[in-house]
Amino acid sequence: MCAPAPRKCEVLLRYGLQVVFGPDVAGFTDDHSPLFYSDFPANILGSFLMGWFGFVFKPTILEFSEELALGLTTGFLGSLTTFSSWIQKMLTLTTQGRWVFGLLGLPIGLWITIGAIRSGIETGKKLRQFMDHEGHYETSCFDGKCRVKSCRDKMVSFGIVLVMLALVLGLSIFLTCQRSKKLGLACLFGPLGVWTRWFLTRFNGRGFGSNQRLMWIPWGTLLANVLASGIMASLSTLNIAEKTEHYQTVIEAIQLGFLGCMSTVSTFVAEVYSLAENGHVWRAFWYSILSIGLSFALGTLVYSVPVWTKCYSFTDGR
Repeated sequence: MCAPAPRKCEVLLRYGLQVVFGPDVAGFTDDHSPLFYSDFPANILGSFLMGWFGFVFKPTILEFSEELALGLTTGFLGSLTTFSSWIQKMLTLTTQGRWVFGLLGLPIGLWITIGAIRSGIETGKKLRQFMDHEGHYETSCFDGKCRVKSCRDKMVSFGIVLVMLALVLGLSIFLTCQRSKKLGLACLFGPLGVWTRWFLTRFNGRGFGSNQRLMWIPWGTLLANVLASGIMASLSTLNIAEKTEHYQTVIEAIQLGFLGCMSTVSTFVAEVYSLAENGHVWRAFWYSILSIGLSFALGTLVYSVPVWTKCYSFTDGR
């Protein structure tokens, strides 16, 4: 299976959402909030769309192109959402003495993103039923497999996806064209994050020992999120310790691009949702605890402890 094509639109969209919902425009997000942090809108949107393209419409997309399905889910939606930034915001709150907000932000954030993917699935089912009823989504089924009825239908479906991505890319460029230095570097680092996460996903479905124990844990996604959170914490520590403008620009570009695309909320909550829907509620619970707990514990060691011992000041709001 080919790796997802390196794309920049997910970085641009995530940054564009930060700008639109940030304090300077809509005022919806706030770096001091345990819930409405800067990447909260991107995590909600990505999780919602994962319900569409990762569950409801994925079988049909797979019939058209396996690479397109991989690019939309693992590539675009997986990179639109960011797990490491979410953990880092909660860590920052704890270093500011706001332990209750920092700790509550973890289960609340998980609950909201799971609700977003559930909403995406439900609305996607309604949309598909409507398209079936109106005759715009006809498929032919044979031997239990459903295929798009004609080549024209395939091209129309592909064209719709391309138009959507083009609109997203154009909007993001328009919103961020005046802040291009950090964004340009982030777009260069973004594909490396996607490739790293795609490489790690080969560990999903693998267990330990001759009996292949714990195969139900998506180890690849878990490893990508934990590692990205640890690196994010390390770079955040360096960022508040070093005040050089160019140095901070590079660090923030790596965080936005590489680590933002390497870690994923939408894929994580999709896996949690799938485990629960398949009757493995306790497995979903322990996978959530393992992912969030390990990431938060590692971040505390590499970020919170140095900040407390060195008494760094948060003059930039971090």
